Amino acid sequence: YYASIEPGVQNDLTVMNYKGYGFGEWGPLLSTTTCKTQLLKDAQFAIDEHCFYVDMEYNFIIYSMAKNVTYYPLTIYSYYLGRAGQSMSKESMKRNVLHHEKVTLRLIKELYERRDSISPEKQAYIINKLIVPLVKVQYYITTEFFNDGTHFNSFDTQLRRYPEFYNGYDIAGTVIKFHRAALGRSIFADSSIKKLKRITKR
Repeated sequence: YYASIEPGVQNDLTVMNYKGYGFGEWGPLLSTTTCKTQLLKDAQFAIDEHCFYVDMEYNFIIYSMAKNVTYYPLTIYSYYLGRAGQSMSKESMKRNVLHHEKVTLRLIKELYERRDSISPEKQAYIINKLIVPLVKVQYYITTEFFNDGTHFNSFDTQLRRYPEFYNGYDIAGTVIKFHRAALGRSIFADSSIKKLKRITKR
């Protein structure tokens, strides 16, 4: 629900991210959006099949392609938080770490390839609300859920092709730089320290 948007009024999607009017923190995501089928056909974009996290691919292509948006305060979709086996559970994220990596890197590649056709305002939203969170989550999965640097190094090496994100101030923090300097070998030590802290707290 968006308290600042007048229901039933068609808005230019480009100007819907200004403070005081528009989406505020989050814009139209797959769980809150329906779009014209023709928009998806015109996009020449096929989602990755047999893969988790492809809702982010839909979010990317719908937002980048759409010109107008109309808001209706209707509840049409229910998302159950905490459901066993859902994609955002720790077990699922660990099991599907390569799926998450694949989707994250694909959206960065798509952004670079489509940049000329996406307005600066839309690019800012896609970067800050879709891609940067995906990158941060991928680093989180690879450093928190694994005891070695294999997945961290794989992702880090591929992300290096995109300096804008690789060196981003809200991505390349102290911990990530530390793991990079240690070529991921520090993840085992970091994991052991955290495990020791949990034991000593008991």
